[in-house]
Amino acid sequence: MKINNTNGKIIFYIAHIELPDINALAHRVLANCIALREAGYRPILIGYSKDKSTSRDIEKTHFVVNGFDCYNIPYPISNMDWAKDAVEYRKIKKFIENFFVEGVHSIVCCSIGSTNFYGLMRFAKKHGIHMVSDTEDWFDKFTGNIIRRTYKKLDEEVYVKILKPIIKNVITISPFLYDYYTKVQNCNCIIVPSLSSDTDVRFKNLPEYVVDDKLKFVFSGNPGYRGSKDRIDWCVRAFAHCAPDNAVFDIFGVAKDDFIEQFPEYEIEARDPKITFHGFCDNRTCLEKIAVADFTVFARLLCQVTMAGFPTKFSESLNIGIPSITTPTSDLTDYISNGVNGLISEEATYESFEKTFKIACSLSKEEIARIHENCRNDKRLDCKYYTQILKDYFDNLY
Repeated sequence: MKINNTNGKIIFYIAHIELPDINALAHRVLANCIALREAGYRPILIGYSKDKSTSRDIEKTHFVVNGFDCYNIPYPISNMDWAKDAVEYRKIKKFIENFFVEGVHSIVCCSIGSTNFYGLMRFAKKHGIHMVSDTEDWFDKFTGNIIRRTYKKLDEEVYVKILKPIIKNVITISPFLYDYYTKVQNCNCIIVPSLSSDTDVRFKNLPEYVVDDKLKFVFSGNPGYRGSKDRIDWCVRAFAHCAPDNAVFDIFGVAKDDFIEQFPEYEIEARDPKITFHGFCDNRTCLEKIAVADFTVFARLLCQVTMAGFPTKFSESLNIGIPSITTPTSDLTDYISNGVNGLISEEATYESFEKTFKIACSLSKEEIARIHENCRNDKRLDCKYYTQILKDYFDNLY
């Protein structure tokens, strides 16, 4: 399957993503690819699939998402699978070599591990292809047994401190990561936060927000065990303590029983009849509920991990025109103005978050409608805003 007339404009985007919309990283990669396509490049995506029937022959896994050619690698399950995954670069480079190599401009990698990254680095150098790292998180804790934790830590050390400085080209999701890779590792960096696009099929034909008698809050996402990613317990507590009788709170991503098991101290709050736990739902269902909400809600602690990342749920909510209530992590204070296009607490503490939640509950419908209008007009996280920025960057890679 040769791709002709590409004029060296193919970009392979290889990441631990589950397409089309299973995880937040997939949303980020697709949005970046939309911007790159607008910039004149042709992104081709390689992700991972947990479908047991996924072929180990990459070419046979072809499918299309948002007009992009996509391919899958079987997602590793067992320890043996993870060991094999460390050398998947062999299949990837063979696939590129057999079908596309003469038209490839660059390879962008995200969360694929140091051995795969190094293997693709050597391949790229051999063929005169640019190598880029899309860096969207910071690891300070590792899970699993001691062997797995040790391996992950060493893998990350090699990835961050040796390999990325060699290739120089690093896309960062936040100012925190930008400062680290430019000042400490002397890399050629650009900041690209989590983006969204009206052209993404996920946002097509969503229901329209209308003002009604209810005050509707939505949380959507995987909060992690005991709120390791998002403090869902803060959201539940704040709602139970502050919300008026006409308020409802829909929670997607965690079941009620799981929440109570992880936070038994807040069982009474979790059983508030105005709160509905939906458990895991597909992305479309979540977006449809967000589209008619008054606010999306999420809270995070202040730490290196949250400062290094950027919440995809915020950019998606803003793209739909729905304001968020949240805490000041990453560089969200640059995007949220209190009472203008959302609400953000002064501190990343429960007390400050509850105070902010209480303010949201006191707003009139007219005030909420005005905030919604401001969100709809805020296009700073739209892919179109970053098209020229990404074009300039990719046109001048090391």
